[in-house]
Amino acid sequence: MIHKTVEGISLGASFTRAGHSFKEIALFLGVFSLVSPLGIVIGLFITDADALVSLCFLGISGGTFIYVACSEIIVHEFDKGKHAWAMTLAVLAGGIIITCIWFMGEA
Repeated sequence: MIHKTVEGISLGASFTRAGHSFKEIALFLGVFSLVSPLGIVIGLFITDADALVSLCFLGISGGTFIYVACSEIIVHEFDKGKHAWAMTLAVLAGGIIITCIWFMGEA
């Protein structure tokens, strides 16, 4: 919930900076706010589905997360030019930590 709230504020600010009208911003944020409940409903329907269906949805959600992180967030942070080596180290450390947690879950 907290993450979604911060995302909504950030998204609204981005639309405002881009020069969208209030009506457009309200429409965009309305659609944005409906996506999570829709995802929950879809998740409830596929809970008993085949493993392949669950795997496909997990792949889509994970791929979307990685795409947004790499194309929107990390790119803009590295454009600033300050402490590039530290940011690279932080990205690598994050990847290594997530990979270790994933392998620990397999045990």
